Amino acid sequence: LDLDLGVDARYAEADTATDATGAVVERVPNTGGTVVSAAPGVYINPTDDFWFFLRAQIPVYKHLFGEQNILPSITAGVQYLVL
Repeated sequence: LDLDLGVDARYAEADTATDATGAVVERVPNTGGTVVSAAPGVYINPTDDFWFFLRAQIPVYKHLFGEQNILPSITAGVQYLVL
């Protein structure tokens, strides 16, 4: 059993779009921003070759452009070591 606590962060510029002539227009509304999340995880190794994991991302700071939101998420998986 392994426990993990990390910090995940991302920043994205607002998207841009082009019009029918190919000219870049203003920023696309409600895109881009900054998110910083706490990322706790649990990893279980029942045999030498298999790992099972459960990991969450819990936003602790959000500065998003426009009307959008980021909610907590959970990821689960299985890893098999070949070599």
